[in-house]
Amino acid sequence: LLLQDLAVAPLLVLLPFVVGQGPTDYAAIGFLTAKASIGFGAVIYVGSIVLRRVFAWVAQTRSTETFVALCLLVSVGMGTLAKSLGLTDTAGAFAAGVLLASSNYRAQIQADILPFKGILLGIFFMVAGSSFDVNLCIRELPTVATGVLALIVLKAATLFAATRVPRWMEPNRLSIPDAIRLSLLLSGGGEFAFVLLALAEKLEVLPPELGGLLTAIVLITMAVTPVLGELADLVSNQLEDDGLSVLTGID
Repeated sequence: LLLQDLAVAPLLVLLPFVVGQGPTDYAAIGFLTAKASIGFGAVIYVGSIVLRRVFAWVAQTRSTETFVALCLLVSVGMGTLAKSLGLTDTAGAFAAGVLLASSNYRAQIQADILPFKGILLGIFFMVAGSSFDVNLCIRELPTVATGVLALIVLKAATLFAATRVPRWMEPNRLSIPDAIRLSLLLSGGGEFAFVLLALAEKLEVLPPELGGLLTAIVLITMAVTPVLGELADLVSNQLEDDGLSVLTGID
């Protein structure tokens, strides 16, 4: 899950270039890349040092409100800074989370922003759910069904293949039943897909109807995750009960 979420960061950075809304000159692209990577990296490094002292000072006040306000200020500030460096504000917010996570007061930050997390997460999924067009899904039912099946199968196959690396590379690799369980559990879409789709629509690389169709496919795969979890347990338990008589030789 962590690797899946981290993979979103470079996509947020590269999407404006992919759609042709960034500079097309190689020198300009190189300069912007250096500015975004070196400059943004330097800001994160210096910010981690400065924030350590600031959070220590704020902690002495024993004020939860001040702590939360500082966290929000870091998020907004990093988003604004990212836009000034040619990145998206979403990438800046992602970097702000990394910056706050590296703080010595990580546990306190998580505890203080927990109420906001629940509210904002609820709003996030409410917005995602409101973009679910039932009429579009009914009209494009074969396309939606094919998309849902393709996403689950391709993602499950990719995850399963990732667990079958040679033992000399990963001595603690998962067994086949655990690999199947993992592959099916994580085969649905992730919440960051909505972030990427929203950004793609904002950059006008996706027409609204196609964006709604892809959003519906991701939402449906997330909705069937409990069913996939039951299926994963059923298949993996059956393999364990059978003793992996056939698959052990392949392994």
